[in-house]
Amino acid sequence: MKFLHLTLVVSLSYIYCITPTDTERVFYLEGHTHAIPDSTILYLRQTNIVVDSTFIVDNKFVFEGEIDEVSEQFVLVRQDTPIYKYIWLEGGTIFIDATEGEFQESIVTGSDTQLLGDTLANLLKNAGHGLKSRRIEQKFVFDHPGSVISAKLL
Repeated sequence: MKFLHLTLVVSLSYIYCITPTDTERVFYLEGHTHAIPDSTILYLRQTNIVVDSTFIVDNKFVFEGEIDEVSEQFVLVRQDTPIYKYIWLEGGTIFIDATEGEFQESIVTGSDTQLLGDTLANLLKNAGHGLKSRRIEQKFVFDHPGSVISAKLL
């Protein structure tokens, strides 16, 4: 019964979360890198579809656009490499600092959903697959019932 109640609460919260205002849809993503050649292409993908691309110039890049929901997960992929970073975009300005290494270790600021997603990823890092990771995910959903991440986990 508790699970049914939680599922209902999360579902209703998710429906509320996916109806953003126009200003909540606009994002500005700025990144800083290290030792990546100028004119290297970065792709912004969602479910294996390239939604935007840009060039790195002087170890900097920018993406601007609109999202359909309050927060959506994308993958930032470097041209012709397996180097990528999952990022949660939401309205406003978001920064990626990859000056200390590759995208996987980059620090993302300006996205509350990204911070929550990074917290979950750190909890799951050493959990492996199976019952332990499921319990961590269940606890996350109970602790964050209004999060879009919880809705996606369910």
